[in-house]
Amino acid sequence: MVFLGSGTSLYLANYAGDQGGIAAYFCQMAVIVIYVAFSTVMVALNFVLHMKRFNKSEK
Repeated sequence: MVFLGSGTSLYLANYAGDQGGIAAYFCQMAVIVIYVAFSTVMVALNFVLHMKRFNKSEK
């Protein structure tokens, strides 16, 4: 997603004029939001699994 989004943004910025630049900006924002959401899910999942293992080892 990151490479495809960046490539799409570069294409839009280079070949579609001013509207392409705006579309490239929104495309990059979408890539960033997806990356942050994915990272947040991974951190939360890691925390939950760590707590599950910690509670299991306490018993």
